[in-house]
Amino acid sequence: MTIGDVGETPGKSIVQVSRMTIEQAMQLVSTLPAPKERQGGGIRAPQGDRQPPPLLARLGLGYLTLDRPGPSLSGGESQRIRLASQMARS
Repeated sequence: MTIGDVGETPGKSIVQVSRMTIEQAMQLVSTLPAPKERQGGGIRAPQGDRQPPPLLARLGLGYLTLDRPGPSLSGGESQRIRLASQMARS
């Protein structure tokens, strides 16, 4: 199974997507077509309604790859994420 199959163009495997940066993954997701409704009642994405970029991209950490373990983050990266998540809760 792949993500983003379009016609004859094969999509990306979950491993390929997890090796992408956050910015690359956001770009891939933005190009995906809206899901088609199925007979059983599928979920349809609202047309023209885009979510804001994920928190890490807004913090300037879009260069991080999705498969990067948390302990490998620098002190500044960790601190930025921790501070932003605390601010979001208040």
